[in-house]
Parts: sequence; structure tokens; C-alpha cells
Amino acid sequence: MSEATSECAAQTVSAEHKVLDQFIGTWNAKTRFWMQPGAEPMDMTGVMKNTWAFNGLYLEENYEGSEFMGQQFKGKGVWTYNPTTKKYEGIWYDTAGSSLQFETGSFDDAKKIYTAHNTFIMPGTTNEMAKRTVITVKNTNEHVMEMFMGEVGSAPDQQFKCMEITYTRA
Repeated sequence: MSEATSECAAQTVSAEHKVLDQFIGTWNAKTRFWMQPGAEPMDMTGVMKNTWAFNGLYLEENYEGSEFMGQQFKGKGVWTYNPTTKKYEGIWYDTAGSSLQFETGSFDDAKKIYTAHNTFIMPGTTNEMAKRTVITVKNTNEHVMEMFMGEVGSAPDQQFKCMEITYTRA
């Protein structure tokens, strides 16, 4: 395949991009957040607005939530499908810290489950952590995102659930 052909494929909205259509729109969010295993959860509410950018190549997320750690919580993200790596890629950043969260994953359309993995430095520390994100689509009006963290190299059953967000279509 020539470079020109490869560039055209990278600029084309694919069936994999279209899988993300189900997340487009405005969503009410109910969040539970655990600082450590066994801790009482902190609850937060918010609104996520997801729109397409660049003719459907990128899904942009814009979140505004209730107060978290003394300030209104806001976050932004971008998802896309990379036809070169054949993986979904995402980036997230928010008011809880000044670091970017990258992840790569796959979407099992038959099971309606998206799973992504990454590693990151825990804000305020030098500890590298593993993070796993699982989004389960319940129906066209509800999906649930769960985030798990653990030591780098830890098995899924050794990671603790640190966040759960239930999104319902507004």
C-alpha cells in the first residue's frame, strides 16, 4: 500500500468510527468515586456533551460536574479509531490534575463492551499505576463506565474499582 493510499484510509470515517455514534448527545452523569479500596464513595453529578469533530473522525467529550475537591469539576476528552493500529484511542484531561490520560482499547460490538488500558503516574506522587476502563452499553439511553486501578502488571482481579459513572441520555 502506498503512503497516499494509507493517508486516505486514515482520513476516512470507518464502520469502527460509527460505533461511537451511540455516545453522541447529552448525557446526565451520576458518579461514584473511591479514593482507595474499602473507602466510602464520594458522589458527584454532571452533564457530558459528546459531539463529532472533523466530519466524524473524532468524538469530543465536554463534561461539567458538581463540586469535587473544593472546585467545580470539568473535563474534556477525545476518542477516535486508529485504522493503522486497529485500536480505539482516547485522551482525557480535567480539573483534578494537570496530566493527560491516554488509553487504547477495543470495542466488542456484539457484547456492547469497550475495554481500554493505560498506565499513568498517580497525581501528586511518582507511583506508576495501571488503569483499565470498561464501558458497558446497557441500551441506547444508558451506558456505564467503570474505572479500575492497580499496580502495573496487576491482573484485573487485583485492581480496585475507583470510579463508576452511569450515563443516561438527557
